[in-house]
Amino acid sequence: MQLCAPLSEQDLIAIYALRWQVLRAPWHQPVGSELDELEARSWNLMVKDGEAVLATGRLHIGAPGVGHIRYMAVAPGQQGKGLGKLILNGLMTLADSMGLAEVELNARDNALCFYQQAGFELLGPSHTLYGTIPHFKMRKSLAGSQAALARALTGTWHSTIPLAQFMGLEALAFNGEQLVCQAPFEANSNLHGTLFAGSHYALATLTAWGRIWWQLQLQGLEGDIVLAKGDIRYARPAKSAPRMFSLPVASWANLDKLRSGNKARIEVGAVVTEEKQCVSEFQGTFVVLPRH
Repeated sequence: MQLCAPLSEQDLIAIYALRWQVLRAPWHQPVGSELDELEARSWNLMVKDGEAVLATGRLHIGAPGVGHIRYMAVAPGQQGKGLGKLILNGLMTLADSMGLAEVELNARDNALCFYQQAGFELLGPSHTLYGTIPHFKMRKSLAGSQAALARALTGTWHSTIPLAQFMGLEALAFNGEQLVCQAPFEANSNLHGTLFAGSHYALATLTAWGRIWWQLQLQGLEGDIVLAKGDIRYARPAKSAPRMFSLPVASWANLDKLRSGNKARIEVGAVVTEEKQCVSEFQGTFVVLPRH
């Protein structure tokens, strides 16, 4: 199982289907009632097992500095396995990395304990859904530690890799598993009006590099990250600003070798996306050299 953002139309369809199955179908609501007008500017997360989506949740930004969590759902038969907590932690990390000050949500009465255990404060009654499901408004403040890492990574790129600054590469968000980056189209386009192939490669490589850098910070490690091998597959042209996602890593255990002064080898991939569709996919093998 892995925590990840949806990177294809099929992922989104599966997320919406799970939302409807868990949150709408039991109350005889039609297909489509699981969607709202905020979908295009929201952040979804899911837990996948192969192609099956087992859990999902969504974050969107309301007032400045305030995130809102909605549509938390765990597939039937998957409750009690920590999947809801995994989604919630991912969404809270995502909100923190984006510089939000607090997160609000409306919890069903049977979920109050779950959110209180996660540190949410109960503010009072909110609304009653379909006339039968009481909801309660809850809030939790954020520390900003993940946003500080995003700023530090962008600064590291711009100060040590001139190409990154020229391309306008920025660390945008982190969901607990994947690093999300962005870059402007104008600085990375070619004479055909599409994203330059070299920018595909550089942006994806640096996103994967950045994910390793982020993990080193989380584990309190130091090392020099070097690309040993990189391959990229171009799926289709991109004609607008790209957004890059690192791909989930099966295990970070090799990084522990740095503690004993040995180099670590790690494989990290990344995709370049346009309008939530993958346009190229990179797979890289990196070596992290210990600092003596």
